[in-house]
Amino acid sequence: MQSVWRVACVRIPRFPIGAVWQCAEEERRARMDRQDQQLSLLPVPEVAPPSVPTADGSPNPTSDASSSLPHWDELPIALTDGARLRAVTAAAGRLHVRAGMTVAAARADCARLEVLPWDDVAVAQALVRATAALLIASPHVTPVAGAPGMWWVGAGGFDGVGGERGLTRALLRLARTWHPRARVAVADSCVAARAATWADHGDAAIYVVPRGGCAEYLA
Repeated sequence: MQSVWRVACVRIPRFPIGAVWQCAEEERRARMDRQDQQLSLLPVPEVAPPSVPTADGSPNPTSDASSSLPHWDELPIALTDGARLRAVTAAAGRLHVRAGMTVAAARADCARLEVLPWDDVAVAQALVRATAALLIASPHVTPVAGAPGMWWVGAGGFDGVGGERGLTRALLRLARTWHPRARVAVADSCVAARAATWADHGDAAIYVVPRGGCAEYLA
C-alpha cells in the first residue's frame, strides 16, 4: 500500500548570515596564510610556542584556542544591502540591533557590530552545499524559494527505514552542522510543516503533526 504523502520542513536560523560570515572568514584565513608564507621567507629566531595553562595550572602547549570560539550567531554580526541592515544575528538582536536599521543607528547601539555586505553568491554556494548534505537523508530536497535556510524534504516512503522519526533525526543532525538551533517538522502539508518550525514547542527541535491533523494544528 502506498504511503500517505508527507513533507518535512527544515529551517536553519539566519542561514544567509552564516553563509556570508563563513565566506568572509575563509578570505581572512587565506590572507593570513599568504602573509605567513611571506614571513616564512624571512629568517626568524626559534621561539618556544606559547602555552595555555590547564585547569590545574600546568602548561598545556597543545591547547587550541579556536576550539572555544563562539558560534557566529553568538557574535554581533549584521548583513547590509546598502544603507540599511537586512539581517542580524541573535547576539546583535539582544543588543537591540534590528533589520531595517541604518548602519549608523545600529552601531550607536552596538559599537562592535561587524557589518558585512549581503553576498548572493556566497548564499547560493552555501545553499548548494546544504542541499547536497540533506540529500543524504532523503532523495527529495528542494530549497524554499525566497527563504534561504529553509527546505522542503519528501518524507514519504521511509516506513521500512526508521520512518519519520528516523528521517527527522537525520535531517536535524545534518542541519545542526550549520546551526545548533535548527528545526525540523513533518506534516501532511507544506503550510503546517513550515508553521511547526516556527511555533514554540519548548525545547523540542523536532515536531511531527499527526496524519490528518494539519487543520487542527493550524487552528
